[in-house]
Amino acid sequence: IVFQGNNKYSDFTLKNKMKTKERKYLGLQKGTFVESEFYQDIEDLYKHYRDQGFYFVEIKEPEINRYEIEEEKTKREIIRIKIQIKEGKQYRFDGLVLEGNKIFTNDDLTYNLKLRKGNIFSYSKYQEDKFAIQKRYNDHGYVQTVIEEEPSIDEKNNLISFKLKITESKQSYIESVYFKGNTKTKNYVLQRAVYTEVGQIFDYSKLVSSVYGLMNLGFFS
Repeated sequence: IVFQGNNKYSDFTLKNKMKTKERKYLGLQKGTFVESEFYQDIEDLYKHYRDQGFYFVEIKEPEINRYEIEEEKTKREIIRIKIQIKEGKQYRFDGLVLEGNKIFTNDDLTYNLKLRKGNIFSYSKYQEDKFAIQKRYNDHGYVQTVIEEEPSIDEKNNLISFKLKITESKQSYIESVYFKGNTKTKNYVLQRAVYTEVGQIFDYSKLVSSVYGLMNLGFFS
């Protein structure tokens, strides 16, 4: 596996992020190539870079070259892989700007977020924070609330910020709770594990707890 363009991280560091391994002698690593795992490795490399502030990192389509060699009178296929990376700039996080939120204040929506202003930008943490804001609405029944993002880049100072445009919805209520596919287990047994009731304001966290409660009954695979 050959990398090109990786100035921030060594080949050794990037290879450790991958499940695809080079063959090592003495049987330490077999070097088996599994295509599905390899392309997941590429996604993991993207994730690594974007979680270290390289928001615009580019990884070109890998070059996979196959050769046939003979070892101990047995023909074998070997694969050489070249991965070209354009790292781009590393950015720090310059905060969130919220727009359109009237039901919750800015402090209500941002007090418990993971990504702090001034930190190296992490795309995964940003996605978690965005989900946490959406979940805040969902847990109070505003399930049709839409959040759109708009990034803003300060190239001079290597900063990235996001504007979240929030379109709030009305509250949703639970109209019915029913089960399908339970041919052996009675409804009243399942209902004991469910935390949502008809007429309540929809609560996403209670829905998730209900699903876990049903799984914990041990009746379903």
